[in-house]
Parts: sequence; structure tokens; C-alpha cells
Amino acid sequence: MKKFLAALALFGSLLNPAQAQTGSPKTPTALNTEINTNFPDNTTQLITPAIVRQMLLDGVSSWLNSQGLGGDCTSADNVHIVCTKTNGVAFAPSATTDTTNANNVNSGALNSAQLPTGVDANVLNTQSGPYAVLAGDNGKTIVMTGINQVLTFPTCCTGFAPNFTVNVYNPSTTRGQQIAGLTGLTKLYPGKTVVVKVENGAFVVFKAPGRYVVAFGASINMYFDPANGNDANDCLAASTSACATEAQMAADFLNNIDNTAGGTVALNWPSSATVTNQPLTLKGVNVGNLNLTGSSTVVTCNAPCGSSTNLGLFIFENVIGRVTITGFSIGSTGSGNNGILWQSGDVSIFSGNNTFTAFTGAASQIICQYSGSYDMIANVTVSGSATNHASSTNGCIIHERSNTLTFSGTPAFSGPIWTAHNGGIMGLDAGHITGAATGQSCNSDGNSVLDTGGTFASLPGNSGCGVSGNWGGVVN
Repeated sequence: MKKFLAALALFGSLLNPAQAQTGSPKTPTALNTEINTNFPDNTTQLITPAIVRQMLLDGVSSWLNSQGLGGDCTSADNVHIVCTKTNGVAFAPSATTDTTNANNVNSGALNSAQLPTGVDANVLNTQSGPYAVLAGDNGKTIVMTGINQVLTFPTCCTGFAPNFTVNVYNPSTTRGQQIAGLTGLTKLYPGKTVVVKVENGAFVVFKAPGRYVVAFGASINMYFDPANGNDANDCLAASTSACATEAQMAADFLNNIDNTAGGTVALNWPSSATVTNQPLTLKGVNVGNLNLTGSSTVVTCNAPCGSSTNLGLFIFENVIGRVTITGFSIGSTGSGNNGILWQSGDVSIFSGNNTFTAFTGAASQIICQYSGSYDMIANVTVSGSATNHASSTNGCIIHERSNTLTFSGTPAFSGPIWTAHNGGIMGLDAGHITGAATGQSCNSDGNSVLDTGGTFASLPGNSGCGVSGNWGGVVN
């Protein structure tokens, strides 16, 4: 009988198949509750296929549902997810798939505000005229395409990001640009780039542009004029327009060039003019070929000129190269100023068509303190008094034995007219020296050499040549 009832039950189940079931999306919390309810320890009810099936259907329905994707994403195959929105707002066209935005990235139209501040976005801001740096230039490269235009950094730093960074590039091969409002940099020369950042509440030069390189065979003419000069000029104009009102402003340009490739730079003083208290000092620069040119130009100082350690009208410290000085009348009423002074480095001074007038106090018209050399390339005149005409010390070499050195008006010297000291070398030839002067003709001491080619007895002066000091010297 029992077997009959079991068979009858099985037959009845086949006649009444399970109704189709669907799942409903549920939250993880609701799914956990359903699991715990439908899968007990089999003490309250049986775990039937319908219960298991419902659990699985609910899980599938909850996998990719509106609660999980939030309406911003879809999945056609329940495996790959495609999102086109953020909180219901559609994405902007991507610069990688949209031609317009891709071109914007290349041409610089993409707003750098979309990028992290201070990041070099390689976004170009091209300017052909005067321009003031803006907060929106953060991360950009400002390209100055004009000629001698002004780029201004405003008062720092309202509205600028604390890590503001901008590159400034001058693509010109011939002319410079002016920089205003930036400490330590006033010109951006051809082909140069400077990186500027905001640091400690100020615009600062983060990466300097380096020296301007003068090409092989190139010539640069600069004009200095206290009356008519223009300090804003880049000093590269191919004309007679003066680019500076002070000699030292022009010298600052010389201190920022690299003329080692074989070019020539000429700095021209105003013709037939008197330039007072305008010494020129060059420090630590390879000038290559440098011409300092006057034309009946008087250069003088009525007060101490130069620095506290080196006083003079033409001063060269740690300079390398060839410097030609011509066309000047050089003198000083200011006490202690030398005429041409150089020390250290390896500079060769060539003088011609110059006149040395009177110097006041302990001063030499020509003085070399450490290494370097001096020679005449044209006639030179001495018309005024000084302590010495020429002084050579510590390995310096001074030659006045070619062309003609003329003493005019019998100038008086309180020390030896020519002196070689502590390893200095002096080369003279009385056959190229004319005129008269008062004072000891020459003196040598400290293992120095004073070579006159046997003509020392004919040198100007009234007390001959001598040797002094513990180490003596050589006078020929």
C-alpha cells in the first residue's frame, strides 16, 4: 500500500511542474536575510529546489541592477560594464576620441585649470606683444614671438596658485625680450627659456636661462650712451641706437654671454664725449673676442670707482679671452683709481690709440695683479702723472715694445715708471719709447723679470733702473 501511495505522489508531481520563477533585485542585506531564512539547520522546514532556485535567481537579479550601477552604467552581457555618466551627468567628449579636443591639447586651447596646478601641461600661450603673466598661465609655456617685447610678472601673489609654475621661451635667433618684475633677470636672450615658480610668496627663477651663445663668426655691436641710451634695449639691435645709459649695464650683458665659439662682440662708447664715474667691470666670463671702443672719448672718475678691493676704470676679474681697448683718454681725479686693471683668469689686453692722463693717489695707469697679459696694437700716449705707468705682479706679462709709446709733457711718477714684482714680467724696448718723464725708470724684485733688450739706460726717467727686495730680480 505504501509503495502505491509513493508512486501516486511521484505521478502527481509530474502532472504539476513547478511554476516559472523570477528573481527580484535585492540589497546585500536583504540577500543575507533570505539566505539565513531559507537555509536553516533543517529543523523548521525543508530546503526545497524552489527555495534554492529562488535564492539563485535573486542573486543574479541583484548582480547588475539599478541599485548597483545607479543608472550611470549598463551591461549588455552581464560581464562588461559601460559607464557614460557621473551622477546622471553625461561625460564630456574625451580628448583621445574627439578630434576637436585633441587639437585643443596640441594648440593650447585646453584650460590648464583642468589639470593639477603646477604641472607642465606643454600648453602654449603665444604672445607677440607686451604681456602680463596671469594666474591662468599656471603650467603653460609663454612663447614670446615679438622683438624686444616686455613680459611682466605682477605683484605676487594674489590669485596665483601656491605652486604656480610657468615656462617662458624666446624662439628668436637674433633678438631678446624684456622681463619685468622678476628679481635677477631683466632680459631673455635668443633661444633661451626660463622657468619661474612661486616660492615663499614671490616669483623666483627656478631654472635660469643660461648665457647667450654668440655663434661662430657672428658680430654683435652694442652702443652705450649716458645721454641717449635706452636701458630697455636688448643690446642686439644692428644699429647705432644705444642700448644702455651706463657702462656697467652694458657690462652686465657681457657677463651673460658665451662668446667662446669664435664670434666678436663690440661695446662702443659715445664719440667725443666725456663719461664720468662709469667704470666697466667684468667678472668670471669668457669674453672670446671683445672690443671696447671709444672715439676721442674721455673716461674719468672724480670719486673712487669700482669695488672696495679693485679700483679702476676698466676692471677684469677672472676673465678669459681677448680684450681690445682703443680710442680713449683715460684718467682719474678720484684718489686710488687705476686705469686698466686685471687679475686672475687668462685675459689678454690689447691697447692702441689711447692716452693715459693724470691719476691721483696710489694708482697705476696699467696694472696686472695675477696672470694675463698686455700688449700694444697701436701707438699709446702718456701725458699725466701717476704712481706707476705700468705694474706687473704674480706671473703677469706686460709688453710695451711694439708700436710707439710716447711720454708727452714730462709727466711725474712717484714710484718706478715700470715695475715688475713677485714673479711679474715686464718687456720694454727704448727704441719704441719716446719723450721724457721724471721718477725712477724701472725696478724689479721678488724673482721678477724686467727685460729691456739692453736699452734700460735709455728709458724715460731720471734715476735709472734698479733691483730691490730680498729675492732680487733681473733687469736686462
